[in-house]
Amino acid sequence: MKTFQDLQEGLQDPNIFKAFFLAGGPGSGKSFVVRKTTGGTGLRIVNSDDIFEKYLKDAGLEMDMRTTRAERE
Repeated sequence: MKTFQDLQEGLQDPNIFKAFFLAGGPGSGKSFVVRKTTGGTGLRIVNSDDIFEKYLKDAGLEMDMRTTRAERE
């Protein structure tokens, strides 16, 4: 998992105003496309799952999203 520092942009970041968004279902090849298209560009790759996992952990929540509230109680 990435640290908050890895995810944070700084004022001196040369790519601060550049973004490439990619969306798709699980297993659709998003990571494959990112690896094949961004190599050598210097862009920082941020996977929203990394951020989501960090906030779940910080909140003390489980990462197993299949569990319903009724099952936990």
